[in-house]
Amino acid sequence: MARKSRGTRAAIRRLERKAYRANGWLIASLSFLVVGPLMACGGVNVFGSDGPGICCCFVGIFSPFVALGGLLLMGGDRARWNRALGFARAGDDLGLDYTEEPGRSAAAFLRGCATIGDAEHELRRNRLEGSYRGRRVRVMDYRSGYGGSNVVARTTIVWDGEARGVPRLALYPRGWRQKLADAVGAGGGSIRLAGEREFNDAYVLQGTDADAVAACFTDELIGVCLEERSLVVEALDGSLLVYWDGEEFPPADLPDRLATALRVLKLLAPHAEPDAGS
Repeated sequence: MARKSRGTRAAIRRLERKAYRANGWLIASLSFLVVGPLMACGGVNVFGSDGPGICCCFVGIFSPFVALGGLLLMGGDRARWNRALGFARAGDDLGLDYTEEPGRSAAAFLRGCATIGDAEHELRRNRLEGSYRGRRVRVMDYRSGYGGSNVVARTTIVWDGEARGVPRLALYPRGWRQKLADAVGAGGGSIRLAGEREFNDAYVLQGTDADAVAACFTDELIGVCLEERSLVVEALDGSLLVYWDGEEFPPADLPDRLATALRVLKLLAPHAEPDAGS
């Protein structure tokens, strides 16, 4: 049975209150959007053109604007708190510790990755960390901005220190900006796998040691990459980053995404032993 964290349980209770409150305000805004115009018509019919009727008329005129403002505000809050609550609950089921708004240090490894880089601004939310099937893992929603309004969102999975022996490499869907082509090191152009045209057309593979990197990509790993299509994988300093390009996946998908990311880790580092202390 997965270990339960007191901190995560406390976060769940706090997020439940926020989510319920946001959901309540959203329902109230929707109700006001419908009831307001009815009040205007009904007020005039019941009270005529006297003071109460005029008040009802004004309420009816302005209620759609008030309701729409409430919908815009509460819609964003509702999505945020429901997502946070979903991740806290999913993490709790897996025995992972949850942090709603992790500090800047939580993204230190991500900033060093070529597939992400050092963003001009960033947003970090919904971090989960702990042991998953004997492996140290960190999950986090990470949005990074690169000038103006160019913001990239993704849910990252980092296997912390679990990819020892894996050569420096980066895999990402073809079509990314060409400036990433040499970001991994001195390896130069993309590494093309012999006899794997579909894979070579779908992905860019970079690494400092082309032969060592190519040797890591077995038929099974190539199959996983082609099945997922938008997979991003980067090995750096004994850790492994996995995420899906431009996607913050739903909390309900966490078990499946972790299982896929773990499969990628095991295929890249088949001889790495799980942490005995986890």
